[in-house]
Amino acid sequence: MTFGAGNRMISPDQHWITATGADGILRIYPVEGGQPRNIPGLQPQDASAGWTADGSSLYIYRTNEPTPVKVYLVNIATGQKKVWKEINPADSAGTSGISLQVSADGKSYMYNMWRELSDLYLVDGLK
Repeated sequence: MTFGAGNRMISPDQHWITATGADGILRIYPVEGGQPRNIPGLQPQDASAGWTADGSSLYIYRTNEPTPVKVYLVNIATGQKKVWKEINPADSAGTSGISLQVSADGKSYMYNMWRELSDLYLVDGLK
């Protein structure tokens, strides 16, 4: 099981925590113990960027999606999904993924991107 970053993985009522199982699917787990709950419609590589203030939905994005990255608001009971925002860095050259956190009120967010850059050299005249 893999846990998300920061304190945004714990639900506002502090009864649930988001974590990714060995199968790569994000689920919510009861803090007091017990069986996890599936969130309808989630796929492997879906990650949580945080809970909404009322605890009814999660901000979901795909960790390996090329830019622009779509962030969805997903209702944890019904799986109803709607696009919340598209994250498109000013310079996305070499971007291979992002990590994202959204505030509970949805007014602020922060992200970190991974880049894979390299240099190519051409050499002539070697024997």
